[in-house]
Amino acid sequence: MRENEVKKRVEFEQQLIGIVSHDLRNPISAISVSSSLLLRATNLDERQIKTANRILSASRPANRIIEDLLDITRARLGSGIPLHPQLGDIH
Repeated sequence: MRENEVKKRVEFEQQLIGIVSHDLRNPISAISVSSSLLLRATNLDERQIKTANRILSASRPANRIIEDLLDITRARLGSGIPLHPQLGDIH
């Protein structure tokens, strides 16, 4: 393969990862929000609460992985990683 073809292929793969990650973010967010809403309900039994907590806890790492993939895609395709500076105490 020529260098130009390799660059196009790498860029295509990065775009594909970005698209898939973006498309996965919505269902994972729906799962997180739905399980959080379930946990606010007052009529759940212990088993239902445990299940909703398990769903919520499983959705958090999935969401972090998706956000990491999107950051990598942004960095590699040139739009950069968004920064959100905040004041903080370093002690």
